[in-house]
Amino acid sequence: MNQEDNASNALLDQIVVVGRSVSSSSVELLCQALEQLPDGYTKTQCRDVVSVIASQGTRQHFLSVVDLWLEHELPIPPVALAWALRASSQTEKQRQQEQSLELVWTGPNPKKTPLRRIDQALLSLLNEAKESILLVTYASYKIPNIRKALLESIKRGVKVTLVVESHEKEDGNDSFPPLYAFGKELSSKAEVFFWPLANRERDENGHRGVLHVKCAIIDGKAMLLSSANLTGSAMTMNMELGVLIRGGNMPEQVERHLLSLQEYRILEENTNVERS
Repeated sequence: MNQEDNASNALLDQIVVVGRSVSSSSVELLCQALEQLPDGYTKTQCRDVVSVIASQGTRQHFLSVVDLWLEHELPIPPVALAWALRASSQTEKQRQQEQSLELVWTGPNPKKTPLRRIDQALLSLLNEAKESILLVTYASYKIPNIRKALLESIKRGVKVTLVVESHEKEDGNDSFPPLYAFGKELSSKAEVFFWPLANRERDENGHRGVLHVKCAIIDGKAMLLSSANLTGSAMTMNMELGVLIRGGNMPEQVERHLLSLQEYRILEENTNVERS
């Protein structure tokens, strides 16, 4: 790789930094200033274009681009540099719209890192829902705030689907009802599915698989995936970690997969719930 290639790559890297760090409105201001440079522009005139930007930090980002461009005398006219900056900014804007990731955490946080608690992230998602909520959990109890948010979502016309662990036991006796924490009203208004024991594989010791998924999918566009069950302890006391995914194809992909499990009757609807 020759010296010009190294210089070009350094400039491209800095343009990417600008796209990630600077607002699109500031990028556009600088681009317009670059495009207005006269024929036979001087290096001083080129550096002066950043004066259209008020923020000192943003000006420094732009100066890093302009200085690399001027220092190596790259054969790139101001108009081309302006469009490279626009392309970087637009690419970053679309990337943020397509998918964003946020870590969520419940448990000790001695350095007070800026991580939202899992229950806060979940409640925020439930309150945002416009069309559908698909909630999967192994265990559920002591969740009055979540139950209330789900009921409010139903009142707004949101379709709520709950996928819960089966209450069946190997000996035929019922265990603690998995829908108890959701209450009769919510259980009767939501669609409820479970994974019957008869549909589960056994290992060589006769042990069956367990529904161990914990996730919430909102409108097919956002998904909270975490280690936390829907329990009071998991939401407030346990050490739990998760990720909130907005945009991209992952939320819809997981939703389609879970719906296919319903379609092929691997997950079966709980028809014992009285509908109101």
